[in-house]
Amino acid sequence: MTPEDGAGGGAGPDLAVLVGLQASGKSTFCRRRLAGRHVLVGKDLFPRRARGKQRRQMRLVEEALAAGLPVAVDNTNPTPDE
Repeated sequence: MTPEDGAGGGAGPDLAVLVGLQASGKSTFCRRRLAGRHVLVGKDLFPRRARGKQRRQMRLVEEALAAGLPVAVDNTNPTPDE
């Protein structure tokens, strides 16, 4: 996936942040509407006992955006800092 694919469509890469209760349809929305056009990043994709999930998630988001790729962040119950 590259910016030339028309994934973002704007001046820069898109960033979609999906936040909501568990089982509210965030992951389903990502799969149905954003898959193949956005890089999916979410803490649920890390192993259950992984350490530093927030830091790792932010690094992946920053790397994708720096590469000009649109990103979808699927995140349940983030804190205000996240």
